[in-house]
Amino acid sequence: MSPTRISLAVFLLATALAGDPAPARAQELLPLRGSSTLLTVGAPAALLPGLNAYGPGINADATGRPYVFVTPLGAPVGGVHLNVYGPGVGADATGWPVYVRPWP
Repeated sequence: MSPTRISLAVFLLATALAGDPAPARAQELLPLRGSSTLLTVGAPAALLPGLNAYGPGINADATGRPYVFVTPLGAPVGGVHLNVYGPGVGADATGWPVYVRPWP
């Protein structure tokens, strides 16, 4: 496990144990914010109701705003699994963290 993944896991665990709300940046990255839909850890992104709503790879959140999945290297490889590294931080097929970025 890389030091980046360990530090992210420690940060998320400390935030959860402190009982404080998630930082604003993490809240911006959550897909389907404000939705009552609960997805389990590691659920495939194909279960999202707004998947490919605006075309291939351009999804819609609960309010209809478009977003795309991105990794630190660009587009995710293979399928995306949600909430693997914490709320709003998924993983692609190679294990890279996947975030939600609003579509311009």
